[in-house]
Amino acid sequence: RHPQLVGYNIKESVLHLLQQRAMVLGIQSAEDPSMLSKAVLQDYFAKENEYSVDLKELITGNGSYKTDATYDDLCILCGIPGKLDNHGAKILDFWLAGEYEKIVRYNCYNAISNYLLWLRLSWMGGCYSTRQYETEKALLHEHLMMLSDRHDAHFLQLDRYIHEWDRLQDIHERFYPGAQ
Repeated sequence: RHPQLVGYNIKESVLHLLQQRAMVLGIQSAEDPSMLSKAVLQDYFAKENEYSVDLKELITGNGSYKTDATYDDLCILCGIPGKLDNHGAKILDFWLAGEYEKIVRYNCYNAISNYLLWLRLSWMGGCYSTRQYETEKALLHEHLMMLSDRHDAHFLQLDRYIHEWDRLQDIHERFYPGAQ
């Protein structure tokens, strides 16, 4: 079993950037060849593979049907914080302004939301029982609460993410009572 890269629209917007950045910076994927074979490395960047999970492709049936729901919309409808007040289009502006903490915060929030969306799809697909799904969400929530209290992680403003997650979960429960 190999690690999987999971994200939303990663095959169109992220994977090629990771590959180019690794080339420019001279980053090797693994020092131990037994950890990641050349065939697997090629599969990570191939259009069709089992190592890169693109949530957008899963949700839209590999593009066979169109949806007007954005990533942000989909997350919010599922009771998951979306982009909050930042969007990928702002990253360059943050970089040029030296606002690196905003970039880190944006990516952190995005990673958490991607995980929650992936977890939800995995549960829907039968990979997890409802109890396992709820336990995993509770463990993540507890971990984020613990991290939000750490001084060295204060700049992430995880309490803001947690508050939004709790708020959206409450709304989701009101509109869809009994739904996960």
